[in-house]
Amino acid sequence: MHKYPMRKYTTNFLLTLLVMLILCGQAGALSLFSIFKKEPYVAKVGDRVITTERFVEEVKRLHTLNRVGKKLAESEDKSFRKQNYRKFLEELIDRELMLMEAENLGLHKDPTFLEAMRVFKLNLFLDRLRKEEVLKKVKVTEEDVLEYYRKKMKKGDRDKPTQEERYTIERALYAEKLKEREKEYFKSLRRKARIETYEDVLKALTKDSIKKDAHKKVVARVDDKPIYAIELLRELERMKKYDMETKKKALDSLILRALLDKEALSRGYERDPELKKKIELYRRKILVEVFKDRVILPLIKVKEEEIEQYYRKNKEKYKEPDKYNISVIAVGNRELADSILKELERGGDFEYLAKEHSVDPSRIRGGLVGWVSERNLPRKALALIKKAKKGDVVGPVENRRLFIIYKINDYREGKPLPLEKVKREIDITIGRKKFKETLELYLKRLRKIVKVEINEEELARFY
Repeated sequence: MHKYPMRKYTTNFLLTLLVMLILCGQAGALSLFSIFKKEPYVAKVGDRVITTERFVEEVKRLHTLNRVGKKLAESEDKSFRKQNYRKFLEELIDRELMLMEAENLGLHKDPTFLEAMRVFKLNLFLDRLRKEEVLKKVKVTEEDVLEYYRKKMKKGDRDKPTQEERYTIERALYAEKLKEREKEYFKSLRRKARIETYEDVLKALTKDSIKKDAHKKVVARVDDKPIYAIELLRELERMKKYDMETKKKALDSLILRALLDKEALSRGYERDPELKKKIELYRRKILVEVFKDRVILPLIKVKEEEIEQYYRKNKEKYKEPDKYNISVIAVGNRELADSILKELERGGDFEYLAKEHSVDPSRIRGGLVGWVSERNLPRKALALIKKAKKGDVVGPVENRRLFIIYKINDYREGKPLPLEKVKREIDITIGRKKFKETLELYLKRLRKIVKVEINEEELARFY
């Protein structure tokens, strides 16, 4: 009785399965498994997901940047790892919140952001173009090396170059072939393009043209794309020359740049998975920076009285460095340094011993170096000198393979710097503190609006 309906349901199921398989095949990156099973995640920020895969990638990038160093990467201390992985996840969540807020505020349409993205992508594509059309096509063969050696370097009966000679030849040949390939490629681009230059505009350009309508005048066209006089004037201003020969060279450079830009943008590099990932990472980074500049920075105000108050409370921070009038005896081994120190402790004459044993240029003055800022003293030596009194001898301190004995002849305490000299520094210090506090407060408010969920079970796998 139920035989035929069951067959119908089975057929429908198989058809659905077949459609899904076809869709998976078209998608390429998807698999049947991924349709039924959700990708593991460590956190959700609103409708955005920080997947486990992305979290792992971010942690690896963190190690590469040496922000947490080997300790996090290699440590067996579970509590250390737990603390840092959680802290880093919180930072990722904050970044996601800033990205969401930036997009909600329309900052992804901000001209500064769009220009930064344009320049980044173009440079990325140009780099790929150079690799494909120049670097990959330059090869130095064994025959090239031997021919170069026989023609320019061979001496005596030796038929083959030494390892050092080979390295020199390969470098020279590679640089030579690189230039040749670049010239060849640039010529091919020019042959394909339609280039027009306007001699009358070029001749009329002077240093003062920048004040007139140089942003409207067209000095050349590359496949209908104009090169404006203002672009050429900027190049000439940088070169500090305005003669006709320099104008032509600068314009030639701008034409070549336009040709390369056009070619790089026409290659479809934006579809390359590796470049797509780099572009996305940069997009996120720059959008967060734009958010901080456009939203948080305008909220920061440092008042004059705050600067004055901070200066009064922290006068010790803002003073000239202490100075010491010192003499030194520098020798090449510890045994000699120890014996000289013992002789000095028994009442030996410092000047005489410096002239006899020191390898420092000050030996001709009996070891007298004179006044030295504490900033210019080695850290270990400064620690001993600070504890010493006028007339004391300290050391020996090892520094740059020398063992140095110091005599403190005099001491001069650094004077407090006037407020006007440190005002900007204090302004920046207070501003940074306020910026950090304001950003933290803004993010706290966002967390109240946007639902944030941490997948504790998944995060625990990293401990």
